[in-house]
Amino acid sequence: MTGNFVKNGSFEALGSLLMTSADSQADLVLPNFGGTSKRIGNNEFTYPGEVYTDRDTKSAFYISNLLTKFIDLHKINLKDTEDFNFNINSSELVFIFGSKSNEVTQRLLDNYEVSNNFSMSFGETWTIHSNGSGENYSIINPSTLSRTEYENTTDYGVIARFTQVSKPGKTTFVIAGLGSRATEGCGLYFASNWELLNAKFGDQNVAAVILKFAPPVTPQNYEVQEWLV
Repeated sequence: MTGNFVKNGSFEALGSLLMTSADSQADLVLPNFGGTSKRIGNNEFTYPGEVYTDRDTKSAFYISNLLTKFIDLHKINLKDTEDFNFNINSSELVFIFGSKSNEVTQRLLDNYEVSNNFSMSFGETWTIHSNGSGENYSIINPSTLSRTEYENTTDYGVIARFTQVSKPGKTTFVIAGLGSRATEGCGLYFASNWELLNAKFGDQNVAAVILKFAPPVTPQNYEVQEWLV
């Protein structure tokens, strides 16, 4: 693992990576799931609202922590997938977390031109298809794996930037692992290596990097597999 959070110094280059100004609003779009119940002692507590997975939330935390170096905290918004619409209520800067679990990720990749970059598919295996090298980066459907099986399986994730998804002046990032730890790891990589991302992505309208998470799969164990710029 390389790179650390920059605690001092200039963050002007961060605006270049984000392709936006410090006055912008930012949306963090996480997949949400139905509430759960939990028994504590003799009492059972039910939360009827929406909940987020811990890995997606940690990924968003890393990104949010970085964004506060450039954007005021009150301008960073947490958005549910169900009410999010690129054309109606999205901000100038959007981060989408998760792959198969996030319907917004699916809508973006299905409807936006990324043929010169990458695509994703989900079946018995979940795959990131690179249109640069032609490689397929796959994992057995992680929802079918036990914790031990997943820890011993190589996982992959992608960080991608798209500009002008619905209108000029909008920047959208996808932070998506095939498995949950890869999603968290992609957020950690972004926050730790944003200067390298800025240098590699440049001013490309569509740019991405594919990351590999070798066993034992942990968010910290990332390795660049391929740049798609």
